[in-house]
Amino acid sequence: MDDPVLVVLLLLVVGTSAQRQCGVVRSGGADPFGLAAQFTGTFVPPVSQERLSRESRGRNHPWHSFLDNGGMGFPSGDDLGSAFHQLMSIFAGKKKSLRIRRPKEPTRPTRQVAPAEDHLLHRVRRIVGGYDAVPGQLCWQVKIQIGTYMDETICGGSIIGSRTIIMAAHCLFNEDTRRRVPDARVTVIVGGMNRDVGEPYGVDQTGCAEKFGIQQSIVHPAYNYDLNDNDIAVLTLSRAIDFERKPCACSICLSTRLPQPSEWCVVSGFGEESNNGKNDRNPVPLKWTQLQMRNNDYSGNCAFNSFTRGSRAGQRTNVDLFVCAGAQRNQDTCQGDSGGPLVCIDPTKNLYYQAGITSFGDDCGTGVGGQYTKVATYIPWIQTTATPGDLVSSII
Repeated sequence: MDDPVLVVLLLLVVGTSAQRQCGVVRSGGADPFGLAAQFTGTFVPPVSQERLSRESRGRNHPWHSFLDNGGMGFPSGDDLGSAFHQLMSIFAGKKKSLRIRRPKEPTRPTRQVAPAEDHLLHRVRRIVGGYDAVPGQLCWQVKIQIGTYMDETICGGSIIGSRTIIMAAHCLFNEDTRRRVPDARVTVIVGGMNRDVGEPYGVDQTGCAEKFGIQQSIVHPAYNYDLNDNDIAVLTLSRAIDFERKPCACSICLSTRLPQPSEWCVVSGFGEESNNGKNDRNPVPLKWTQLQMRNNDYSGNCAFNSFTRGSRAGQRTNVDLFVCAGAQRNQDTCQGDSGGPLVCIDPTKNLYYQAGITSFGDDCGTGVGGQYTKVATYIPWIQTTATPGDLVSSII
């Protein structure tokens, strides 16, 4: 074939076929999350579940293994497999899950007046309440391991192309030094159904999970570490995901459509199931829950970061760069869910698209809305940052 135009067209068609249609689950069923029903008046909101623990802590603190949570010993039950996983977690040292904020003394946002002190909310989250995912249901979700095996941070991310992942920028920074983590220490796990998959002691019960290195990571040039503004990064995988061969992997769509206040969307991740994680299952499964969108402002209904003293007094999170979700108690993202997707449904195209990236929030499941980086704002930047042609089937 000598015509260069035909060659390019053929490559685009083949690439589109290989990636399949974005925003379509691979677990069966057109709408396993029940989101389309809200546009016909038949949607049933999730039932608020009793909190697993009343002990509270800032939502963006790192997650640690149970040994770091006070050395309370092995989890209850006689399951030897669970005990083995816990032992390996101890030998591995700290495992951290991100959704951060680092004030010396973090304080919660007030609903009435501005806080008396700077408040910077943490960025590590996991799903509180919600449901365990089935294979292929969250085929766009990935687990991202950052750091070394002995000192590892866990975040989420989402597939938007065969070689392109989007995630939260804050996951790529060392909390203590504020320096970027080298790309050689970033690993992406595609198709994992629990948090241990990808670890030396993890068990992939589906046989579909796969580990990928990255070629490069690019943080948004205007990312603000303290205020969390522009909390987005793009990863380029070292090789392409084979969507035809992997029924557990798919891409999520990108769209300029914004979910409206009171609309219901879905969040997912491998994060903690309670604020302190003491009653979490081991290993924690990939989970999801429905969250209701909220008006994003500084009233205290949604989390935000601010400085009230010193040379930075008056600076606060630019909420126009985020969407806010989470009006109900005991349904939320939590430590370990950072970087994962907030996914909504386009009722006219009947496709799922990513509206947000889990960034930061107040304590998990309190009814204060969390902040999710507004993906629609960054689509032009994502397109110029990703591998050319890799997003051809992801923009709707």
